[in-house]
Amino acid sequence: MDVDVSQIDFTQYTEVWIVPILSTAYHYIYLRCNNIATDSYFHPGTHQNYLCRLEMSGLLGQGKAKIRLATYLSPIACICEHIYDTSNPPYYSTIPSIAPKDLKTLNFMTDAGTINGEGKIILWGWKL
Repeated sequence: MDVDVSQIDFTQYTEVWIVPILSTAYHYIYLRCNNIATDSYFHPGTHQNYLCRLEMSGLLGQGKAKIRLATYLSPIACICEHIYDTSNPPYYSTIPSIAPKDLKTLNFMTDAGTINGEGKIILWGWKL
């Protein structure tokens, strides 16, 4: 599932929240940006091929998280907090290869299979 954010000037925001409410039959949904998939995201101590990983829970494979992007920074910094499971600590990462002005798409994908069609993604932000 791709979300076109090319019309948003992220340099005008201090923080943008993304709240994906999605479901899948698989274990995880990953967030990538601008379709970049190769070890381009820095997590403390390692590089990964995703910005944020949403864990699916329950019989329906639903996952809810609050993803906070600090878009006034370059590179963009991210904090991912799971809403359903407060025992999971926040997940920190950055996108060294993308400046805020260059963020064009948010790409949500599963570890296998598809994202079910009844989901939604809420996006809002705070202007500078």
